[in-house]
Order: sequence, then C-alpha cells, then structure tokens
Amino acid sequence: MGIMPAQRLAERDREHSSPPASLLGNTDCAGAQLFVLRSHTFGRRIPVLLQLKHIVCLATAFAALPPLLAAAQGAPVGKNAYTLFNPTPSDQLREMATDRPNATNSPTTVDAGHLQIEGGFIDYERIRTPLSRSSAYSYGDVNLRLGVLNNIELNLIVPPHIVVKNNELMAGTGSSAQGFGDITVGGKINFWGNEGSDQVWATALGLQSQIKLPTAKSSLSNGYTEASASLPFSMNLPSGFGLSVQPSMLRIRTSDNLRYATGYEGAVAIDHDIGPLNAYAEYVIDHTTEGGQRDQKTLNVGVTATISPNVVLDTGLAFGLNSGVNDFRIQIGASVRF
Repeated sequence: MGIMPAQRLAERDREHSSPPASLLGNTDCAGAQLFVLRSHTFGRRIPVLLQLKHIVCLATAFAALPPLLAAAQGAPVGKNAYTLFNPTPSDQLREMATDRPNATNSPTTVDAGHLQIEGGFIDYERIRTPLSRSSAYSYGDVNLRLGVLNNIELNLIVPPHIVVKNNELMAGTGSSAQGFGDITVGGKINFWGNEGSDQVWATALGLQSQIKLPTAKSSLSNGYTEASASLPFSMNLPSGFGLSVQPSMLRIRTSDNLRYATGYEGAVAIDHDIGPLNAYAEYVIDHTTEGGQRDQKTLNVGVTATISPNVVLDTGLAFGLNSGVNDFRIQIGASVRF
C-alpha cells in the first residue's frame, strides 16, 4: 500500500503451515491455522501472527525442527551443536546476508550466538494523487537479528522516530504527526542452503513470520496487530547472477480500518556481484481481497557494499508503477554483525 492517512504510515518490513501433530504433543497446535497480515502503516508489509497460540505453536515447531533438518541443511555437523549460549566461532561464520533494503529477504539465518544489527539512517517515501500529497520519514529504524540455533533466528524491529505529513489540495488543509512507531517481533528458520554455495543452480529456502504490535500512537498506527508469513528462496544463476523469489501471505486491515482482509505479495529480484558491490533489480506485486482495490506494483533497484566480513552498507530506490502506490522511496542504511 502507498502512504495513506496517518494510521497506514507507521512501520513496515518487508514476512506457515502447521507442524505434524506428533511434533506438537499437547500444545493444541495441530491443525491450527496461521493467519498473517500486512501492515498498512508507513507503506511496508509487516509480518505478524494473530493469536498467542500461534506463537506457542511456532516456538514448539522451531524447537522440534532442528534435528529433523540438520541433514537436509547441508551444514557441517559440528555447527548444529552451536546455540545462543554456545556461539559459532568467528572462523566458521557464514557469509553475511542482510534483509535490507529490498523486499525479498535472505533465506539464510544469522549464526547461532551472534547479533546482526540492520539499521536505516533515513527512509523517505511519498505519494501524490490529484487530490493529495503525502510523505513519510523514518529515522534510525533498527532490525535486531539474533541467531538462536544454527538455522533459527529471532528478530525485533524498532522504529524510534517516524514523521508523517498529509496535505489535502482541494481543501487546503494539512496534518502531521511524529513519534515512536509500531514494533515488530518474529523469526526465521532455514530449511536448506544456509551455508551458501558458489555452484550454479545451488538453492536456499527459508520460512519467515513476524508480529507487528500496535505500540505507536493512533495518529501513526492503525491500532491493530497484523501479520505475514513468507518463503524466501534464492538460486545461483549462470554468469554470476542470482535469483530471489519471495511469496507471502498476509492478513491486513482494510483501507478504512474496519475489518481484516487477506493479502498476497510476490517479489522477484535479480542481482549480480560487481567486486564488493551487489546490484539488484526487483519487481513486487501486492494483491488484497478487500473489494475495490487494485493490485499494486513496484520496481525496486539498489546496491549493497560489503565493507568487511561483518559490515555492509546499502541504498535502495523504489518506484510505484501504478496509482495508489508510493511513487518514490529512498533508503540508506548499514548492517553490522557481532
């Protein structure tokens, strides 16, 4: 969604099926449906789980999956023994991968016992219609990604300061709001390809789900929990190119904020390394079951720069391809691993 009145402008970022009953014991998770939704705030789609039992189900499944996935993941056997309290040695860390600035996230996780901080220095976007002009700024957004097991991470997204401005041209009126945004909690699990490979056609797949909590004031938030679950997938292509695909299912508030609707997002990106730089181009389409809403399409381009094995700088541009989408967005940020 584009920048809309304040409640849809707060916080963004860019994303399960129930595990077998035999793995879930008496947690009452078997057959539980996982609903996900997209945030309307600040133009981003924020992954979320709707009910507490889904969080319990997710945690239970995460605890049961590592021994089942260890062989398929292709990681060195020794790395599967590392945990939050028994960190992966620095000489065994996998290549650093970030979840910004593009919409398609990495299917790989942060190594166990390590913290990766992905921050935005500034994030600006605007939308223009014949009747209105809107803009939003976000300063110092931070995504804290913590490796819990070799193939599982948890994350917390904190938007410390958001500024939203709206102008109604015909009425000659305007409004603005600023303050702390909605926070997001979630996690990611890698199914295979976590250690990476230089081989052509090598793949990696993950599952990511997050929860947006309405912590911002009403002028910056729709006041509801929203969610999404995504399947980030990557593949090495010939000639040094890479393919990333990320389908997402979302459960979101409608534009009038009166009810929930189901959303679907698809993102496809092509990237290529140029020395320490990685350039990408990405196409994103969003569809919602809310009546009367058009699919929204965006073209994203950007560059990341690897400064060291533990530091990556980034910048990204987004251009709306149809009406109702943010017609322009720019992001500048950095990521550091500890």
